[in-house]
Amino acid sequence: MYLQSGWVFADGRKITMLGSKVSSTAQIEIRKPPDTPVKISLILNKPCGFVSAQAEHGHLPAASLLTANNRVPGSFDEQFASLDSLNLRHRKKLAVI
Repeated sequence: MYLQSGWVFADGRKITMLGSKVSSTAQIEIRKPPDTPVKISLILNKPCGFVSAQAEHGHLPAASLLTANNRVPGSFDEQFASLDSLNLRHRKKLAVI
């Protein structure tokens, strides 16, 4: 993704091809645009009494357990200090295993 997006540079030269050769002393930079969405991975051990996806039969979906109050401090970037930024659109892509 980084190469195809044109974000990788070696000594100031854009690298777009996987397997491109650069010197072992090359200065490698990743230049993502500032508005690039941040992706995070969350792992949740779903307890009994919660369902994996949509709420059903009086059981809450496991994604409802993901709150700012129960996250491990320092476990991810401070821009996610409030899991309010993990909106419904993100939770739909959540795979609970």
